[in-house]
Amino acid sequence: MNEEIQVLYNEEKILLSDKIIEKIKYLYKEADSLTYLKKKDLINNEMDMHKFYRIIAAIIRRCQTFIELRLPETNNRINYNPDLLYYLVQKFNELIPEEIDYYDLDNIDDSLLSNILNIIYQIKVEERKFYLICDLIDAKEDCLKNMKYFLDDDTISQFNEEYEKAIQSKDVNKMQQMLDDVQKSILKEWEKYISNMDLMNDDNFLFLGHSTPSTKFNEPFYSRYVSSSLFNQDLTDTYKSGYGFILTPKNIVLAKSHDINVNNYSADEDSLLYYSRIKKIDHPQRLIDEC
Repeated sequence: MNEEIQVLYNEEKILLSDKIIEKIKYLYKEADSLTYLKKKDLINNEMDMHKFYRIIAAIIRRCQTFIELRLPETNNRINYNPDLLYYLVQKFNELIPEEIDYYDLDNIDDSLLSNILNIIYQIKVEERKFYLICDLIDAKEDCLKNMKYFLDDDTISQFNEEYEKAIQSKDVNKMQQMLDDVQKSILKEWEKYISNMDLMNDDNFLFLGHSTPSTKFNEPFYSRYVSSSLFNQDLTDTYKSGYGFILTPKNIVLAKSHDINVNNYSADEDSLLYYSRIKKIDHPQRLIDEC
């Protein structure tokens, strides 16, 4: 008997272990964040069979899309060996029936389903490892640009030297910690720029605005994250509508002067950016300068 997934055909129910539930939630969040937000509470130890199969179908389709479009190749820059990932993809392709019917997965037994989910989970772990290292390496120059707005040359030079050593040694934890420290400092800079809104006037103001199509907002609001525009007395053309809200941000998770592929319906910050594994928060003055 499979210990992770048990199919009760007569009752049209699926019994799941706690371990496989965590993997399903992780994979479903990546596959369809908005639906995950609405239905995550349905993923539990005893599920309706048909709802379970719909979730698994979304996870399988997402993995197939990754294999077709974003499968990493050998990359000497980050010294990444893709052999394990290629092996996992091969195992995935062997497990998935050639003519899979996403609307009729009940012909796949519970052991095979369990194996498929575990293979997809391992693929996602390897995918994340690869792209995280790439993002951390690429982040250095962008981070140095931000540091020039509020740190002295010696501090920036020391950061550059230490970060380069971390890149050479592929020290992921070191790079993440260094970037996180700078991002926290940038957020403190944001607090200086956006504060005391009651003291702002027509000649001196700076705040964030979220545009709306009208003065009324009657639709259900599922997004956990709100996109906004930064503008001040000299920068007023970033707004896209005649209506909106002035925001006092409590948790800035992204700040760029250009459009970036972001998922506002993400379940958490971890999956907010479609094609990045790290936060990207620029200094407020840099945004103003670039706009």
